[in-house]
Amino acid sequence: MVTTATIHMAMMGAEGLEQTAAASHAATRELAGAIATETGIKPLFEGPYLHELVLQLDRPVAPVLEAMAADGVLAGFDLSRDYPELGNAILVCATEKRIEADINAYASALKNALASSEVLQEKRA
Repeated sequence: MVTTATIHMAMMGAEGLEQTAAASHAATRELAGAIATETGIKPLFEGPYLHELVLQLDRPVAPVLEAMAADGVLAGFDLSRDYPELGNAILVCATEKRIEADINAYASALKNALASSEVLQEKRA
C-alpha cells in the first residue's frame, strides 16, 4: 500500500496534492457547518484541522453510529473506547470526494439518528 500511495502522490505532484488538501479542507468546513445547522453540534476542538473533526455527543456513540449505518451512512469512528477522556466522541471526516449532497445527507442522517436514539432512550426509561 505504501508503494501504491507513493506512486499516486508522485503522479499528482505538488500542485495536485495541494488541490486535494484544499478540497478536503473545504469539504470538512462545509460538513462542520451542516452538522452545526442540523444538530447544533460543533467540533470539540477549536484549533486548525484538515479533513477530520471530533464531535462530542450528549449520549453514547454506538447507537448513533448503528442508526446511521442503517441509513447507509458510514458515520465515523467511535473515540470513546480509545479516548474515554473525550466522553461520547466521534471522529468524522470529509475528503475531496465528498460533494454537497453527501455532506447534507450526512448531517441529516446524524440528526435523524440522534432523534431516533432519543426515542429509544425514552422507551428504556
